[in-house]
Amino acid sequence: MVRDLTRSMLVGLGYTVVAADSALAALGLCASPGLKVDLLLSDVVMPDMRGPELSDRLRAVRPELKVLFMSGYASGQVAGADLSSDSSAFIQKPFTMTELARSVERVLQRAPRRA
Repeated sequence: MVRDLTRSMLVGLGYTVVAADSALAALGLCASPGLKVDLLLSDVVMPDMRGPELSDRLRAVRPELKVLFMSGYASGQVAGADLSSDSSAFIQKPFTMTELARSVERVLQRAPRRA
């Protein structure tokens, strides 16, 4: 439900969205060489893989990928995860469309990640 709502919000903001129903599905989608991916929006805690691990695995093949993590857990519960680097950020759930728009824009405008 959160994925569908967030997808709708991003489409409403004019973004093209490719949604995956799991981290493993996201890995499969991003393996497609014809698919251009500018941003990964991932929950920190997921059933099959944590968001930071997904990000690391995707950046191994797409080093330019920017990341926006989200979580409904209190910040202390996601401690230990590297959620903010030169090309990633964090947004607390629940968020408004305006907050999402600002966060996505801020991450996309950052300089490309250096390998």
